[in-house]
Amino acid sequence: MFNDPFEFKSPLEFGFEWDDLEGPLLDEMTRLVTQLEQPELIEDGPTTFQIKNDRIAYVASPHSRDDVRRGYEGAVASIIGKLRSEDERYDQIWRKMKREWRVLCLSAVPNNILMWSHYADSHKGAVFAFDQGVGLRSELMAAKAVSYSKDVNTSASLEDFVAYLTSQRPKPNNEKAFEKSVFLKSSDWDYEQEWRILTKDTRPDAQLFTDRPFDPTELAAIYFGCRTPQESKNTITAAAKSLGTPISFFEMQDERIRFELTPVPIDV
Repeated sequence: MFNDPFEFKSPLEFGFEWDDLEGPLLDEMTRLVTQLEQPELIEDGPTTFQIKNDRIAYVASPHSRDDVRRGYEGAVASIIGKLRSEDERYDQIWRKMKREWRVLCLSAVPNNILMWSHYADSHKGAVFAFDQGVGLRSELMAAKAVSYSKDVNTSASLEDFVAYLTSQRPKPNNEKAFEKSVFLKSSDWDYEQEWRILTKDTRPDAQLFTDRPFDPTELAAIYFGCRTPQESKNTITAAAKSLGTPISFFEMQDERIRFELTPVPIDV
């Protein structure tokens, strides 16, 4: 439901296309089999047994590197086909999983002009400021800051994956891949200074949105936009005061000679 199609990229997104893997993998398999020195291979690597056996056969009956390379074409094509199929299946699983996740998007700043324009009805809405309730086991304590980058997080580069498939390196470490995926956005969004709280809604009848209740003591302040109608202010103020907890109120003021919004305390 996000307006950014790059949100929630697959945690196992590879840094290359499958069609790009064939040539480098064939070249590396050929090199390891035909080189003079014994290659250092991981004992339980995916191709360790194959490479060692093929080296023995190559020493017993040397032939050209081109012949060795051609001999691997069928096996490499099979490997890539299997990987491509697994990748497609995982992508389907990830698409299904994404429907269960719910994200509460927060911001560290209450006075960004673009944020008010995009998410507060063109400055006619309001901003709620939350704080971790004292003594509460609050979901707010699970909030994590979003990181921003020009590049999508990838689980493996082409070089790393070829080294893994040829048993020269361990399988690329995907630890915290999920966290990196859902807490990373394009640097074009860094003005949002976003923080996120992730929850799940696995009910069979779950809708596209899930309401998140909050404890009254968590609501610390309310900021009204510089265009918020008085009727809206009255309604929100009355509802907030009925909670019976201390809440600060502010009104955003558009500065006369600067493109800035300044929160001005108001007495309600």
